[in-house]
Amino acid sequence: PESRRRALSAAAALGRLSLHPVSLALAAADSPSLGGDEVARVADFQMVAGAGVTGAIALPGDATKWQAALGRPDFVAERLEQLCVGDAGGRLAPVLRAGPAASSEAGSGDGGSIMTALALWSDGGRCSAWVFRLENRLKASAVPVVAEIARRGPVYMLTGDRESNALAAARALAAEGCNFEAVFADLRPEDKLAKVAELDRSSRGSLGTPALPQTRFLRWLGVTTGGLLMVGDGVNDAPALAAATAGVSLAPHMEGGLSAAAVEGGSDVVILPQAGDPAGEEDLRRVAWVLGLARRARRLMQQNVVLAVASIGGASALTLASDIPLWLGVVLHE
Repeated sequence: PESRRRALSAAAALGRLSLHPVSLALAAADSPSLGGDEVARVADFQMVAGAGVTGAIALPGDATKWQAALGRPDFVAERLEQLCVGDAGGRLAPVLRAGPAASSEAGSGDGGSIMTALALWSDGGRCSAWVFRLENRLKASAVPVVAEIARRGPVYMLTGDRESNALAAARALAAEGCNFEAVFADLRPEDKLAKVAELDRSSRGSLGTPALPQTRFLRWLGVTTGGLLMVGDGVNDAPALAAATAGVSLAPHMEGGLSAAAVEGGSDVVILPQAGDPAGEEDLRRVAWVLGLARRARRLMQQNVVLAVASIGGASALTLASDIPLWLGVVLHE
């Protein structure tokens, strides 16, 4: 129907300017738009962290000036109540809020389903709303990568998604032998930041056992032991990525709009998308490759330190214990 095509066109237009995976999924699902090769245009785009996006929409073949909101149903319902002229917004808002609660099905995806809402309203009092349901799917690379990381330490899941979806994804991974230490769901950006800071502090205390001589020596040198690595894929994760000991950002696969620079600020590593992998299936494998590279670099630095100390100590001892000339001692030192 015309109304459904119009809704998907508007949602896709907003989604192309967002960094959130759900918005990008809506953008990817957009069929040919209302005006053939034309696409809906967005002005005054705004992003509300952890809630949704808004903007003015110009739909192909439609002279009406629409305002739109896309995101969490409660966020969209609030916008309708505040900005829609007349009582239509007041009637639609409770329906949007009840939508996710009324949908008790976990969905056919192995990670449950996601409910996101869209509302369109005009200055003339026209108002309409839709709820999109998307299925979560685990990436094929999730099982081997999470299993490999879990063998080296505890793994936690932090998500802004519903608890039922988070637990469904955890159960799907557990069936393949990948277990999470804990699952934290329904987290807003500020909640995720607080939880990452808490886990980072606890991991610093648990991974570096003071009884070990090498740990005491490293701390005497001022070297940090332990810590938390966070992997995130959205602009909402930027504060939490910065709070972790090390942050790895999965740059979004997007057709336009904001660049990956929006998430680089809190990241130590940015995994860029590949043209041959539009769905991002191999992103996690590249995270595993980065971790392997870091371990190899650490071993190489340790080897260099040992060789440097041994050579300096040997050259110094030889110089002190013998009558070799000063210039030869300097050469041996270098």
